[in-house]
Amino acid sequence: MQSVLFIGNFLSASRGTIGPTENLAKHLRQEGVRTRLCSTQENKIFRALDIVCSMLFSSCDLVCVDVFSGNVLRLLPIISPLAALRKKPMVFVLHGGQLPEIYERNKIAVKKVFLKASALVTPSLYLKDYFEGKGFAVQYLPNAVSLEKFPYAQPLQILDAPKLLWVRAFSSIYNPALAIETLGALKQTYPAATLTMVGPDAGLLSHMKVLISEKGLSGAVHIVGSVPNDQLGVYYRTHSIFINTTAYESFGVAVLEAAASGIPIVSLSVGNLPFMWVHEQEIALVGEPTATAMAAQITTICADPTLARNRSQQARIKAEQYTINAILPQWRHLINGLLGQ
Repeated sequence: MQSVLFIGNFLSASRGTIGPTENLAKHLRQEGVRTRLCSTQENKIFRALDIVCSMLFSSCDLVCVDVFSGNVLRLLPIISPLAALRKKPMVFVLHGGQLPEIYERNKIAVKKVFLKASALVTPSLYLKDYFEGKGFAVQYLPNAVSLEKFPYAQPLQILDAPKLLWVRAFSSIYNPALAIETLGALKQTYPAATLTMVGPDAGLLSHMKVLISEKGLSGAVHIVGSVPNDQLGVYYRTHSIFINTTAYESFGVAVLEAAASGIPIVSLSVGNLPFMWVHEQEIALVGEPTATAMAAQITTICADPTLARNRSQQARIKAEQYTINAILPQWRHLINGLLGQ
């Protein structure tokens, strides 16, 4: 039986959201692959210790490391030699939208670590394009969406009260302030517009509550907090426009889930999104990160139900290309190849 050790931050038990790697591991287990997720520890120090101990003592045939831009990236110089010591092939899965900036600041160090991987893969056409331009061989393996969790529904009729939905963490890279400011700008045309914000606090929630009050939007903004992944579909299907304000986007799982659910999407044009989605055919991509530009695209959708319906349908067609049944065989092929099977 094949055995894969996944290294990353796997905190669904405490935060509710199941990430792409946890979803992949679950389906690999269903196909007879033994998997272990490391680490589920909330504390960063305990998480680092858990990762090192797992690298030293866990039984596995292959090590697969999620590479974002945080602590795991800083642990790679430790993880890589341990995998080499145990003669285990190692896959780096490049996720972080800030990785190009990190590479530009630390080219020698990052290149030295990346060259130790048996394979570099990424769910991001943006990251693939960037790192192939730097001379790395990178395989594209996109993330998957669970269509059963996000069944399609026709867009809601907007009338005079657009219901905006924002789903991210309250962190600076996701720019929640822009979502709030966008609602303020939209209210000039649609005074009854509202905004629902779904996601955990990552340090900015109290500041956003102050901003909401300062903008006079207290009665129009509903902050939900964390929602389990299998319950998000209800929010997508009961709101009229999904807005994505993140400053970085290596793939865009939330955008893909929204597309599967049928809610029209307005997003900043960052990272992987212009590589993956067709502007004004599947979603609206906004090049200027301002509330005015976001509100203008939202107004266009609100004013034309036929346009909203057509984009919704086209986005759903695109989302159907990203099922686990389409992605899983590619992972099995990669694993079998690295293990000589």
